[in-house]
Amino acid sequence: MHVDLVPYIVLADGREVIVNRDQNTWEYTDSQGFTTWMRTQDQTAQGNLRKVIRLMKFLRDHKGSFTGTRSVILTTLLGNQVHAYKKFADPSYYRDAPTALLHIVGDLDTYLQANESKPSVADPSGSGVTFDHRWEQNTYSYFRDRIHKHAAEIYDAYHAEDKVTSVRLWQGIFGPGFKAPVTATSSAKFPVATTAVTAVARPGRAG
Repeated sequence: MHVDLVPYIVLADGREVIVNRDQNTWEYTDSQGFTTWMRTQDQTAQGNLRKVIRLMKFLRDHKGSFTGTRSVILTTLLGNQVHAYKKFADPSYYRDAPTALLHIVGDLDTYLQANESKPSVADPSGSGVTFDHRWEQNTYSYFRDRIHKHAAEIYDAYHAEDKVTSVRLWQGIFGPGFKAPVTATSSAKFPVATTAVTAVARPGRAG
């Protein structure tokens, strides 16, 4: 695993800012607000949003999927798909990691497919800024295509008729480091990770 560190300073007027090195300017940030939003979304997803984010970052960093998409954008887009009303219609919508992965990535795919052009990605902390400058249309298009592909792969792995097929399909997505469950209490829908992707990390506004 790796940890993103983004230094910030507090200006005389009280604003927290980070450096935009590309434009050589200060960029407003609200790290606490972003963390609060993330915790709220993760609680709504029954603690499984952070697991979904780690898995998708694994695909980006170790499988070459959607290279160029910054962590803050990936985290925000995935977090934006989590809604409490989803659980009113289906209380099990975020019940475990594989189910949350299925639904959050599937909902993100639906959103992206409805937007051929790069949509605006607002800072969910309520800072009033956007992350739009952090990626280009070509990066977005690649990301959109890859999420569409992964959503279909995740659907097939989750809904496989037997455990052997399910494990094979999950390994096709995440690699052979993901093994079949070995205990009766493990979810048969999802192989157990033996790679660093399972390490606990605090979500934050990085990248």
